[in-house]
Amino acid sequence: MRAALIWLSASGQGPRDWSLGPAESVAPSPQSVRRAADRVTTKEADFLLFWHEDLGAPPEDLSSIVQQVGELWHAGLCLGQGGRPSILDFVHPTWMLQIDPSSKRSCSSWRLSLRAAVVPVDLWSRLGGVDPGFEDLDAASLEMGFRWWRGGVLLRHVPELLGRRADATSNGPAPKPALDDQLRFLRRTRGSFWATWAVHRAVLTGFDSRWELVKAWWRSRGIRPAEVASVEVPGTSQDAVPGTSLEPNPTVAVLIPTLDRYPYLTVVVEQLERQTISPTEVVVIDQTDPSRRRRWQDVSTGLPLRVLEQDRPGQSTARNAGLRTITADYVLFLDDDVEIEPDLIARHLAVLARFRADVSCGVTEEVGAGPLPEEFRRRRLSDVFPTCNCMARREVLNRSGLFDLAFDHGSRADADLGTRIYLAGGLMVLEPSISVLHHKAPAGGLRRHGARKVTFADSRRRLTARHLPSATEMYLAERYSSPAQVREAKVLRAFGTLKGEGGSIRKLLKLAVGWIQMPDTLLRIRRASSQAEAMLESYPRIPFLADGTAVGIQGEGDEG
Repeated sequence: MRAALIWLSASGQGPRDWSLGPAESVAPSPQSVRRAADRVTTKEADFLLFWHEDLGAPPEDLSSIVQQVGELWHAGLCLGQGGRPSILDFVHPTWMLQIDPSSKRSCSSWRLSLRAAVVPVDLWSRLGGVDPGFEDLDAASLEMGFRWWRGGVLLRHVPELLGRRADATSNGPAPKPALDDQLRFLRRTRGSFWATWAVHRAVLTGFDSRWELVKAWWRSRGIRPAEVASVEVPGTSQDAVPGTSLEPNPTVAVLIPTLDRYPYLTVVVEQLERQTISPTEVVVIDQTDPSRRRRWQDVSTGLPLRVLEQDRPGQSTARNAGLRTITADYVLFLDDDVEIEPDLIARHLAVLARFRADVSCGVTEEVGAGPLPEEFRRRRLSDVFPTCNCMARREVLNRSGLFDLAFDHGSRADADLGTRIYLAGGLMVLEPSISVLHHKAPAGGLRRHGARKVTFADSRRRLTARHLPSATEMYLAERYSSPAQVREAKVLRAFGTLKGEGGSIRKLLKLAVGWIQMPDTLLRIRRASSQAEAMLESYPRIPFLADGTAVGIQGEGDEG
């Protein structure tokens, strides 16, 4: 392995010797680093090692780093990048990847620092390096990390890169980047609308001097969004992933909770029979009222089907009960109202093998919702855990725990579990070529409990429909985000009710209706927030697995 060293030194003094390849000593500025790295990529090297002189001698053996999961390795959380840039809280306040795992564990993180990072040369050449328009290298590193995440690079924070120095670092608060750099970050990553929105909110909340914010916004007005190049990867089906070696005879359990949706469930069960890789277990947790429950003993299927009957409906309780009974190495989570392709299991297994991932996440094509957003059309580190289409290594649940019982009758149970897998260091990969058709059945499931009556797509199509946060959504936000981030999430959801789809007249009508509804919208959001605060007194209740047996529950109470 050959690695070129980019030695960051204010004095220009390089290391005494570097045996792994060419070396350049440059000032720690975005402009100098960009020029030096561009020069080095034309030389014979596989990786670029960025290293700041304040960290002492660079590591002489990088093999243990590049053999870890991921495609780029850095120590950004150890070097103070956690929570930066803070102005992003006005745009993505409760986003999963806005929450930082512990700096002491290997984990997925886009919060890159080029003061200590190992970067493949081919990625630098294809995706472009740091933006030289930034003043500070750390701010430029954050923009590069965010852009590369969007482009599909699997970035991993690896404290082992710093060796013993990692013990003296933390992911505590760091000084804010200059306002000019923060506004440049937003304009490059989210565009002018969100930069203007963030400045407006920053002025109202006292984020910084009002005059300085306005001046920084004005100076940044000519900056355009960055073009995002994608990592070129082959297809991810079992037969189309070069270098992918699936385990012989992989054991896969399929987990499907159901409630009053037998017509939909029949379709997905039939499609499971036609999988190119057959599941070794199919567990259906039937929560339908006993008076309407199917006689499963009369159902003929070629699947290794096992039905658990649950008289008290609850999605978390149901999935946890199913997870306790399975013995397979992999768990495929499906909803009861999806339709799947014959190679769904094979494609998920290929992604897990290809990237040595803990979770493979697919996408859902929702009936009547239109095309998927751009960010769901590229392979990338996943910020979702869709229990209607994802596969996880069963062992990862030993670290994260199972489903929180707080979400039994409410939405976002999958987001909560996904967040805990991410915070525990799990690698989750979103592969958009793995798709299911989600019918979003109008009855049954969570709708039985009054949840998900209005979807995001509904709120954009219908003039009076509002996609408001539920109590469980607010509970999720309160669990993992700061009070300021929760506040901004409420503001965004309220103003989100003003946006509609269609022509100019229809959008104006939606805006007018939304303003008329705004007092009620704010009241409902406040009510959901109060309910979430009350939930926090009794939850979380999170069972844990050890060889299929619950060994403990985080929080008070029990599952009854």
